Amino acid sequence: MPVLPLTDEKGDLADDAPLSLLAVMCFPRSRQRQQEFFAARWARAIISRESPPKDFSLGLEAVTLLAEATPLDQQTKKLRRNFLRGLLVGEILAYICCLYQNNPTSASRSKAQYLQRRNLDAAAREHSSIELPRSERSQQENWDEFSPVAHLWAGLMMISKTPSSDSDSLDLNELRFTHDDIPELLGIAEFFRKIGEDLTPSGQRPTSKSPATTVLNPDETWKCPAELKIPQIETELVFDDDMSRILNTYNYAKLYGLK
Repeated sequence: MPVLPLTDEKGDLADDAPLSLLAVMCFPRSRQRQQEFFAARWARAIISRESPPKDFSLGLEAVTLLAEATPLDQQTKKLRRNFLRGLLVGEILAYICCLYQNNPTSASRSKAQYLQRRNLDAAAREHSSIELPRSERSQQENWDEFSPVAHLWAGLMMISKTPSSDSDSLDLNELRFTHDDIPELLGIAEFFRKIGEDLTPSGQRPTSKSPATTVLNPDETWKCPAELKIPQIETELVFDDDMSRILNTYNYAKLYGLK
């Protein structure tokens, strides 16, 4: 049960908490990678540009600019990719929780991934110049790597959503957070974590050889420090007509082996 390294010696949110949080979110399974990220010259350059460091806004735009401007090693190239991979996994968890709120007995990761693939297909048709990873294999690889922090990416998505005139839109360049955003981000992430750790997906039954597992593995999921006070936030997720329409084709696609 790993604990997020976000507090100082007094148990308060540390000034460098945004960098620590981003390091874990981008490299959830490698403490060495997290430490390398935090100690990298360009990461220190981020801090030197803003005073105090907790006021710096960390997000995809900052990551992209720094990765392009600072040719350190393969890590900088991987960071933007990991940012997007983590986001996709957070979206899958958000879909699972939305399905659960709509009908607790029918929520599953396979349905959530199917929803994501159909939406990514539509996005790829609209933006043909953008390469979007939308295969089942890439979804599984992303989930295997980033499921311990899926709730954190889902929380970042929720605090970054901006209402537009006709729908809720999410601009990737608006996916950012500062020191002051962390309590809300963690509060929403806890909402997703609790559902993920309690929910056994539909269709999965324990056997003597294969016990049923929850969506998120409690032994792997990154937790908030016990001493850190965060708000309790209940989030109502919208199951809209588009989601219903897509899921109407789910059983047909599964039956005929369609992706």
